[in-house]
Amino acid sequence: MKKKRKPFDDKRDKIVFLGTGGGRVVVFSQVRASGGLWFQLDGTIFVVDPGPGALVKATSMGINMEKLRAIFISHRHLDHCADVNSIILAMTDGARKKKGIVFAPPDAIDEDSVILEYCKNTVENIIRLKQGGKYKIDTISLYTPIRFIHPPQTFGVTIESERYTISYITDTLWFDELPRIFQGDVVIMNTVFKEPRKGFYHLCIHDVEKYLSVYKPKILILNHFGMAFLRAKPWEWAERISKQFNTRVLAAWDNMIFDLDEET
Repeated sequence: MKKKRKPFDDKRDKIVFLGTGGGRVVVFSQVRASGGLWFQLDGTIFVVDPGPGALVKATSMGINMEKLRAIFISHRHLDHCADVNSIILAMTDGARKKKGIVFAPPDAIDEDSVILEYCKNTVENIIRLKQGGKYKIDTISLYTPIRFIHPPQTFGVTIESERYTISYITDTLWFDELPRIFQGDVVIMNTVFKEPRKGFYHLCIHDVEKYLSVYKPKILILNHFGMAFLRAKPWEWAERISKQFNTRVLAAWDNMIFDLDEET
């Protein structure tokens, strides 16, 4: 008999990693899934970067889409936003209810919109992200302090709930201000590469080391792995770096539920 999955909506503060794949080869072969980061904080559910398969993964995990309050898109690459329209329709009960907020960079809305026009009309508000932006989802505060170094307009975000501060460092080339600007209790860092690759605007494991040499969060979670880094076993690198910097580093896996009440 198949064991019944524990419901997502159990009131506990958590982050669910419904996909830890990064880069085209991994995402579009689904070696790792790409369902995005799902948060439940202060009773509010929202999703960050819903890539391909986000809706299917969310419903399979028991996430009640009617309770979804917001969608945050860091940038308009498909591995970060491909399922946004499906998620909007699920959130709005098939466009029967006008609800929810979508946060996205201006070029993801105005230049080459990732949101279909009829889906735009079903949400309560679409907010264009900006450098130095401050936003709210119920009791949750979101901050986008600086635009990242990535081909489309791209923003990382620091999320503050009543008890936790979480920094999400999405796709970017390394810049020295990064560890001084993003200082959450929990830091999620998209680490696509093991080694830097010329012409690609992504972080590698050596950038994680540079980050930790400046700032040590309670826990740093590696995420969004490319194929070469997966072959290099990011979980082993996480263990090695944990010992090197005497701080907790974890390599995320698909469907990982990070219970903030237990882990921080």
